[in-house]
Amino acid sequence: MLDLHGAVQGDDRRAELLDRFPVPLDRPVRSYSTGQRQKLAIVRGFAHDPDLLLLDEPTAGLDPLMQRRFEILVAEERADGTAALVSSHVLGEVRRLCDRVGVLRDGRLVTVERVEALVNRSGKSVRLLAVGEHDPERFQFPGTHDPTVESATALAEETDAPVSRVRFTFTGDVNDLLTRLSTLRLLELDVEEAPLERVFAGFYDQPAPTDGDSEGDTPTSDDAPTAGGWRVTLPVARYVARRRLRGTAVVTGGLSVLTVLMVSLYSDVAANVDLSAYTESLPPAFQTAFGIEALGTLEGFLAAELYAFGWVLLLGVYFAYTAAGVVARDTETGRLDLLLSLPVGRRRLLGEVTLPLLVPLVAVNVVVPVVVYASVVRIGESIAVTDLVVAHLASVPYLLTTAAVGVAASVVADRVAVAQRAAAGVVFGLYLVESVVADTQLAFVGALSPTHYYDPTAILVRGEYDPGGAVVLSAAAVVVWAASSVYFTRRDLN
Repeated sequence: MLDLHGAVQGDDRRAELLDRFPVPLDRPVRSYSTGQRQKLAIVRGFAHDPDLLLLDEPTAGLDPLMQRRFEILVAEERADGTAALVSSHVLGEVRRLCDRVGVLRDGRLVTVERVEALVNRSGKSVRLLAVGEHDPERFQFPGTHDPTVESATALAEETDAPVSRVRFTFTGDVNDLLTRLSTLRLLELDVEEAPLERVFAGFYDQPAPTDGDSEGDTPTSDDAPTAGGWRVTLPVARYVARRRLRGTAVVTGGLSVLTVLMVSLYSDVAANVDLSAYTESLPPAFQTAFGIEALGTLEGFLAAELYAFGWVLLLGVYFAYTAAGVVARDTETGRLDLLLSLPVGRRRLLGEVTLPLLVPLVAVNVVVPVVVYASVVRIGESIAVTDLVVAHLASVPYLLTTAAVGVAASVVADRVAVAQRAAAGVVFGLYLVESVVADTQLAFVGALSPTHYYDPTAILVRGEYDPGGAVVLSAAAVVVWAASSVYFTRRDLN
């Protein structure tokens, strides 16, 4: 990884940085701890001696020693004239690393000030112990804010007199403060700068800026819509989706050609063969397995030849097989090491590599029904448009479930071939089980198969819809994907 980065960007400081932030180069990145991955990212980021540093949560996962080394490194870079932009929620780190601080609220830049000016503007935190009982009004002099007074009972027993514990924020002249307090018998006085956390929180107690308050502060982009103030880009998903376009075109085109052939074949076969008699001659188990019912009708013919075979079996296995490569392929080729070396959440990563499966899913369910209808009209037949649409809509949760099976295999197996064979075998095996146990005392076992909840024959031939089956399949897809996400998030961490 460092060799590749060095070849592209340069690595003049690689040896020096590895000495300061050592990582086990003889081990794969997937075995690294969070801190080791962060150190590797620091080495990569500084190795080519950039003029501008963009640092997002740079010390996350580092131990205190490495954090201190990183702060020294940034100070050295700043002394050499390097500009650094640091994004961090650790405000103490911001104060140590930065000269100026900008506060973002709801995607807008609220302020940019020097750290010292920002802290001074927020006053000083004053705490004191004074002998005697005092009211908060006693401390309502110019420059004080929100004084609170409470009794220090334990100290009162030691001094044989009442003791008050006082706290307030002071924004005036410290000399005036000392003059005011000189009339009191003080046991303790503590004056310190307001913590940066309080300063930061103060900006969130103010009204949100309007469009007119900071016009132009937040650039927009067509490919980066906003959602609740957070920018949504999904770069990995877009990249993977582009790579799936060719496969999507092949699958959609192949199914379209198969559709045209099946519809054309029906017009020839129906004219020369008694399909009803042929259907009755088939074994019941065979009829159940391939959804053969009313083969003499166009709907029954398409349900058996195109949907029961091409959709339920072939396309179901295809989505399981394809989804099985979303993680396993990157694991086997080493690309996953590169992704996981960055501060990228694993759950989001899995979501982004899985999301592009919607590209072929949408394509086949939009293009093929149009081809079916056009082919049927071409031979002078008709088909219920509603049933055709429902047959494809109902296939979406079925195909998502088979894809979820593939994702599960992909996060478990480290080799893509093993994951793909396992996923395809599970889907095909469940299909066979449901076909074999149908109309037997073990028919309940068939409920384990996704094919149990998607029956294109019932939709196209009998006009029967099963929304409950779609709900079961949708829930199964979510549960399997969530379980895969949990496993993927935890693997290599134990």
